[in-house]
Amino acid sequence: MFIKKLKYRASATRCSSICEINGKCIFNEYGKITLEECIDNAKKYYILESSGKLKETRDAQISQQMLACIRNSISDECALKVENSGMEPAITIKKGTHEKTIEDGPTFLKIMISRITIDSRSTVTYIRSTLSELDKHMVRFDCDVTQFNDFVKTQLDALQAREETSNDIMVNLFKGYKAITDNQFKQYIAQKINEYDEGNNMTKERLMNFAKNKYKTLVRATEWKAPDEDQKEVLALRVQIEKLKSQKGSRRKLLLFLSSLSQLPFYSQQLNCCPHTLK
Repeated sequence: MFIKKLKYRASATRCSSICEINGKCIFNEYGKITLEECIDNAKKYYILESSGKLKETRDAQISQQMLACIRNSISDECALKVENSGMEPAITIKKGTHEKTIEDGPTFLKIMISRITIDSRSTVTYIRSTLSELDKHMVRFDCDVTQFNDFVKTQLDALQAREETSNDIMVNLFKGYKAITDNQFKQYIAQKINEYDEGNNMTKERLMNFAKNKYKTLVRATEWKAPDEDQKEVLALRVQIEKLKSQKGSRRKLLLFLSSLSQLPFYSQQLNCCPHTLK
């Protein structure tokens, strides 16, 4: 968007003469123009007189106006990218024993675009990678759906700012929500997945809103991550086992109790109750 606005302004103020470099427009074909071409082109209108004074040609004035426009329009972070690029937007002009160094508008723009393009591509790749691992981020947020949703929105906004989108966002969102350990929420998301698979209209915004509301409802009802009936029974059995362990002369009772539980696969697995390993 910035490049389009700058191109329009250059055209409106008749600055296009310095933006055509070897038959290529720097606004549309900046990838085909080398830094050396920009520098060589600038030396055509930055002319040093024999007295050592810089001749103020029309194109040199346009270049300075363009440079001022760019610098006044970009952020400090963007300007820093140019300064730390290792490339120099300044042109050195020599005439006899005289020498002048001056920054050039098109050369500055070429460096800025190259740095932003590299940064944008790497950032987009990183964001896409982040969105493909939403299950890990859900764990990182300890299953807090509100924080998770805010994180996802930030990533999507960052993509949009770079004029990019995510085609897999629904799949990735479901992947993230499925990582939640609350049984009621997992059942709710399973229902939403079925609805989505059956062709129901489901946008990322609606899904995130559904998930947030369900999460808040469970939290308000103090049912978030509350144990279900099986888990409650397992907890009760653990208490009973610990009680038998603490009682003197109850080793035989404990062995019989563990032996009976070992016949039930679910409880045996949950409690790791093997009488043969009892010390």
